Amino acid sequence: IEEGERFYLNHVTVKDYHALECEPLFAAINNAQKHSPFKASVIQDQRQFLLDHFHRQGYLRAAVRFDVVRSGNGIEIVWHVDQG
Repeated sequence: IEEGERFYLNHVTVKDYHALECEPLFAAINNAQKHSPFKASVIQDQRQFLLDHFHRQGYLRAAVRFDVVRSGNGIEIVWHVDQG
């Protein structure tokens, strides 16, 4: 079985809501001295966190999507939030 190239999660951005990047789920990645291999579960966890956060703020129709910005074997996740 050939697994392919390994990618490392270097940074996470929450566009227009940069204060959320201080939350532990994002800060742990952004402040890491050594970046971890990318796992799809990170996307699921971050997505759920963002939806829960905006639902608690009263944005019940909030939707989130992400883009992946690749640079060599590093990637950045850029989250986009639509408050609905």
